[in-house]
Amino acid sequence: MLIFCDESWKENEDGKKVGTLAAIAIEQSDYNDICDRVFLLAQKYWGADNARLREIKGKQLLQAYEFRRKDVVSMKLAFARELLEEVRRRQIKIFASVVFDDRDVELLCESPDRIDRPYSYLMERIHEYLIELGGDRTAIFTFDDRGLQVNANVGEAYRNFLNRSRTGRSYNTLIRTPFFAYSHHSVGIQLADLICTVINRFYTIRKRHPQIQLYYHIVQSMEWIANQPNEAGYTLRGIKIIGGQARERGRPPIGGED
Repeated sequence: MLIFCDESWKENEDGKKVGTLAAIAIEQSDYNDICDRVFLLAQKYWGADNARLREIKGKQLLQAYEFRRKDVVSMKLAFARELLEEVRRRQIKIFASVVFDDRDVELLCESPDRIDRPYSYLMERIHEYLIELGGDRTAIFTFDDRGLQVNANVGEAYRNFLNRSRTGRSYNTLIRTPFFAYSHHSVGIQLADLICTVINRFYTIRKRHPQIQLYYHIVQSMEWIANQPNEAGYTLRGIKIIGGQARERGRPPIGGED
């Protein structure tokens, strides 16, 4: 299984910075076909030349200006919706950590001896997802490139957690080495970017731009939900809220807050 991860940040209506770390899980055997389909969709909207050169960026497709347009149909929003529907049609699962807590909001993993909660929660849920799928599956994590220093911090914390902690070693479905990729060269990262942006914008701008809820509902329908409660009695879900009013159980049906 190929796991592609991306990050997004924005201030909400109260001026609170919200960070989001999201992941999309794609079967390795399906990846090339998905890449081809994404190109054809981009070609449909932007033409062949632009489709070859244009990187899919959630913050560009979901600009506030696009939600305010009344005169014409937004091509960017139409493309984003059709792309999300394509991902949903393939029954791909998504995961995310939505971070309100100031300690973790930058998603930096500054201490190599401690994996930050947004990453550990994501890893836990993806491990449980693979266990449910069965068949001795393993997952390779690929993160968006954020520069040498941040990559080194995240990579070291990721590797140390899986190698040196009892909990990490129990995640035998996760390959111990993380990878990093330039988003321009990775359709998987670009899809993770779009999904990450949708989730982040839902938690930051939905009062001003309620249209984002349409896109969030598509993404939320792809959220992994465990088949049964874990040993602690909680039913794990793919989208985890950190800080704010976060709770592991009793979350409302809309919004995704735990």
